[in-house]
Formats: sequence, C-alpha cells, structure tokens
Amino acid sequence: MIELLDMGSPKAIGMVISGKIERPDIDKVYARIKEQLTLVDKISVYVEVDQFKGISLDALIEDAKLGIPLIKKLEKKAVVSSAKWLEVFAKVGDKLLPSIEAKHFVPEQKEEAKAWVKA
Repeated sequence: MIELLDMGSPKAIGMVISGKIERPDIDKVYARIKEQLTLVDKISVYVEVDQFKGISLDALIEDAKLGIPLIKKLEKKAVVSSAKWLEVFAKVGDKLLPSIEAKHFVPEQKEEAKAWVKA
C-alpha cells in the first residue's frame, strides 16, 4: 500500500510504503505526479518505507510503463528506511540514473530528507 503525503511544495511528492504495492497504488502515485508536473518542470520524490512486502506484477509493469517516460522530469529521490538493502539500492540507483540524485536516510532523518527533496 502507498499512502501519499502532503509535502507542502509542488516540486515534491511524498509517500509511505507499507505492505505490498498493488496497481491502484501506482495509478494514484502517477496521477499525483502528472498533476504536479502541470505546476513545475521537475519534481523530487520522498519515499518512506515502513514495511515493504513486494510489488504485484501488474503494478511493476505499470510503474515501468508510466515511469520510464518521466525519468527526465525527476530531480531527486530520498529513500527513508532502516533496511540496509534499500540503502544499497539508493546508492546503485544514484549511479545508474545520474540525472536523478538519490540519497538514503535513516528514519531519524525524516525531516532532513523532506527538506532535501524540497530544496
């Protein structure tokens, strides 16, 4: 499940992931992204991972289908989690997609991560 957060800035979208991500979650996220891209040229993403229990195949396909065309519209991505593998994932993503600056934050750094994506 993905819960969208109000980041208080049109240039940032925030979300909390808990449990398994399904297709309606992806649809909701991209609807918000498209809405915000009518206000700004680029956006940054704040992702707080509470408990990640996977992603359904149709959600993964939809995420790729909708996300790939928007890659150049993304500026930063903050991942907040205590999971070590997500820290590695953020570092790898930062190298693979140099146009998107990605950083990992621990849960105690939530406010710092939110400020960073809005800056």
